[in-house]
Amino acid sequence: MKKLVKTALMAVLLISVTLNFTFAKTNKKVVRIGTAAGTSANFYGNLAVAKELGFVEEEFKKIGYDVEYIGFANGVAVNEALAADDLDIVSIGDLPAATSYANGLDNVWIGTTYAINDKAIIVRGDSPISSPQDFTGKTVAYQNGTAYQFVFEKYTEEYKLDKSKIEVSNIAFANGLAALLRGDVDAVIGTYESALAAVKQNEGKIKIIFNT
Repeated sequence: MKKLVKTALMAVLLISVTLNFTFAKTNKKVVRIGTAAGTSANFYGNLAVAKELGFVEEEFKKIGYDVEYIGFANGVAVNEALAADDLDIVSIGDLPAATSYANGLDNVWIGTTYAINDKAIIVRGDSPISSPQDFTGKTVAYQNGTAYQFVFEKYTEEYKLDKSKIEVSNIAFANGLAALLRGDVDAVIGTYESALAAVKQNEGKIKIIFNT
């Protein structure tokens, strides 16, 4: 069973290494893997399992490479590092990946490591927002060019909201959460896990009103 799991998890990674190194035309002895899941270099899905069980290091060692994990705050930063040839393999959200492709970066999409939509919209505990229509005239915090933007755009489309009547504050989740607690913005979008942790830490002060 272990061999089967390793084969399934590493197939995607090895294909990526072959292609990325062909493009880069370098002889690096370290493969750099980037993620938009935070500066602590956390991963989701298959890649998280492979990393946790040591499969990634084990397989790359066979071809003479060490592995370096590099974490970024969001997919925009990952794309910038990838464009600068500071990364070889990345794990990012759907919108940053599409943006990268649209901007002409010579990347290869090799698969999905985490297919669960895990985003959430958070408001203050005393917020008057209780339905999609209540967002009219309000300010929502998320970072442009990320999966959070994609989620909110789909949310406004689904409920036929006029986006011109909703202000966007282009800031990262941590800053958005702080702004929400201060009352500077009316809502913030983040991962569901981050939202749950924030709600627990700020009991009664904020709440989740929507999650994907």
